[in-house]
Amino acid sequence: MKGARLFFFFFFSRLALAEAHACTVRKASIKAARASSVSATLGSTATTVSKTSYVLLAKLTIGVKEEYERAYGLLKSFKDLNEISTDFRNHVKDAKLYYEAVAQTLLGMDAYEAQ
Repeated sequence: MKGARLFFFFFFSRLALAEAHACTVRKASIKAARASSVSATLGSTATTVSKTSYVLLAKLTIGVKEEYERAYGLLKSFKDLNEISTDFRNHVKDAKLYYEAVAQTLLGMDAYEAQ
């Protein structure tokens, strides 16, 4: 019983860390979108508006994916998988895949912007 508690402590701490990183990425992307709209509104005179780069957002998103990957690895290593809902396991796996796709999209956007 004590081993299961310790396992779930580590698992949920990884999951909470992944969600915290995801919040950071969302906040940074909102800030970048606002800065982009301000610079588009003001035209070429807005040279002081800072813009979060797509590469930075992609790196942050890759960090989220890695945290979900670690959480999923912990989840798979749990011996009694019957205690864990398949929907919950699928959620963790899908979140990992989602953030990987978002990171690839952001890297693609950066490559397009660099042309």
